[in-house]
Amino acid sequence: MPRARRTSRVRRRRRQLSEADLRLRMAVANGDISELRAWTSDGDVNELDCSGWSLLHLAASRGRERCVRVLLEHGALAAVQDSIGGFTSLHYAAMHGRTRIARLILDCQHSDAVINACSNDGWTPMHVAAHYGRDDFIRVLVDYRAKVDALSDKGTTPLQLALIRNRFSCVNLLLDAGADINIQSGFPLRYSVIKGYLPLGRTLLQRGAEPNLGRPEDGETPLHLAALKNDLNFAKLLYEFGGDVYKRNYDGQTPMATAKMVEDRSRPLLDFLQEESRCCRSLQNLCRLTIRRAIGHTRLDRIHQLPLSTVMLDFLRHKFEDWWCALSMEVQIKFFLQIKEVQSGVRWRRPDEVKALGSVLKEKSDPAMPKLRPRKSGKHATCSQDALKLQEAVRGGKIAPVRSLLQKGLSVNQRCVYGFSLLHGAVVNSQLRCVRLLLEHGACAYVKDYTGGYTPLHFAAKYVLTRIAQVILQYDDSERVVNARGRDGLTPLHIVAACGKEECALQFMRLLLESGATIDPVTDFGFTPLLMAIKFRRYSCIKTLVEWGANVDLEMGLPIRYAVANNDHKLLRILLQNGAQCNYGGPKTGQTPLHLAAMQNNVVLATRLWEYGADCNAKNQSEETPLEVARSVADWDTQCVQFLRDVTYKARSLQDLCRLTVRSQVGHKRLHRLDELDITRVMLNYLKHKH
Repeated sequence: MPRARRTSRVRRRRRQLSEADLRLRMAVANGDISELRAWTSDGDVNELDCSGWSLLHLAASRGRERCVRVLLEHGALAAVQDSIGGFTSLHYAAMHGRTRIARLILDCQHSDAVINACSNDGWTPMHVAAHYGRDDFIRVLVDYRAKVDALSDKGTTPLQLALIRNRFSCVNLLLDAGADINIQSGFPLRYSVIKGYLPLGRTLLQRGAEPNLGRPEDGETPLHLAALKNDLNFAKLLYEFGGDVYKRNYDGQTPMATAKMVEDRSRPLLDFLQEESRCCRSLQNLCRLTIRRAIGHTRLDRIHQLPLSTVMLDFLRHKFEDWWCALSMEVQIKFFLQIKEVQSGVRWRRPDEVKALGSVLKEKSDPAMPKLRPRKSGKHATCSQDALKLQEAVRGGKIAPVRSLLQKGLSVNQRCVYGFSLLHGAVVNSQLRCVRLLLEHGACAYVKDYTGGYTPLHFAAKYVLTRIAQVILQYDDSERVVNARGRDGLTPLHIVAACGKEECALQFMRLLLESGATIDPVTDFGFTPLLMAIKFRRYSCIKTLVEWGANVDLEMGLPIRYAVANNDHKLLRILLQNGAQCNYGGPKTGQTPLHLAAMQNNVVLATRLWEYGADCNAKNQSEETPLEVARSVADWDTQCVQFLRDVTYKARSLQDLCRLTVRSQVGHKRLHRLDELDITRVMLNYLKHKH
């Protein structure tokens, strides 16, 4: 479809300004309204300087609202374009977010030549506002009916500029104003997949983005791109919103075939694609996708007008997961078990959780929500009157009624709704005596709930209930209990590394490790307990895990690169003292930690890395050394550049080489045992970098 013809440029006479004109422009820049009024009686308000700027350009860019009003009253033209980039005064108002000036201009001269004026590159004021993230200015332009899908000379729209510049609030405004969410064969959704912006991807899909549009040049759909990036969470999200696992690109490959081609492919992602390729979608998902497509993405915002129940409307909107993506990553990890309890309506819930989760519980307690039938499992799954009494007694910690009901023959391993056993309930409500009593009567410590596959020890880890965990492990300290994995791969060690007070978590962590917990289990989303502790900066937990043999060089040195990238000196010191390698390059760019320190121009980080053996001659995939990287981002006379230049062209001292060699021979798993060496205290301190 051909583009609309660009509005004609308003050309004005330009000349060399006199001294009086220069004083006038200085007065406009300073907002001197009296001198401007005195001049406008006989002067030309549309006169341009050598750069093509009129007085209206100057007043709009400087934010002189009263000067703009006077100039417009005396006939200043808002469609005049400068000779720098072809920008009008409205472009400059959009650049600086001058909303009141924009309203003045548009109230006075509202025409397509003004509100949709194109610069030399085809940028309209809407492009400029989206590029600079001016939310209020976009609202003003929308109110005055500006085009939201105008194309620049390079074929970009304001929505694409907002996405590329990470202006997500502007993205929502433009979508609310009717911007095409599938512009350029689904560019917005593909861009969110490439960048790994999961919340943005969910927002686009909920607003009706088509998940099966292929890239024009190679036919890669968003699901193909998620497979290339080993992004399991994005792949699940795309499949949930209708992503086709059988869709082929121009090479005839499905997403599963693409995932198999990736060298460092994620096994959970490949398993997921294989499973979904073998089985069909559920009937309810097919109904939801069919209804949403029939409505169309331009009318999904009016779905609440349908004569349906609240439950059905929420189901069609995918609303059951909205609040989960709104939470920060820290809250997701800390309360992931609580959130799943709320989703499933589990009976066992601590009173303080109800207050902590506030709005979430209020939303989930919608009276329109249907009653869920308990899943039957075992003899007493029908929840008889005695079974309900037993559950209430366990939750309240009433020992005598619990003992008497168990003596009547009730099963100690009975389950309530969604697979919660009596032992789950006793743990969640911190009833130590009930836990001991249930275990004495044969309660199974390995029982898992139906929602996430979590055992009572998982919940003890979440609430950091060390004494309860000791009792559970006294009765069953087998490997399957200590290393029990939920459906997402989380073990109790993962949870305690991220939850609770750090002092209490340390005791629980030592208890698990002494009981034989695996030190480096990997979850489905690629986290180990060490990475969980690093993410939440729990330094005592990090030290404990490292002392017990946690791998500090996970994923080719990810922990130390994370510490350098986030300028975390304390974490970097812990990792280096415990033998982390300094010369691993990133899997995509080959950047070593020293490269990252050079990019930040941080001489402190660079010095510490060099002391622990960082190679100053290591090259990234662009064949650049840390010194060359530092020179590209900073001046030659900065401390970081000078330090890297000195150490690059100078050999290490013999004592440094000896220290690095000894530490390398000892190995990072045994560095905490250096005190056992039969050498002097001075030598020990030297090997530990204490001097």
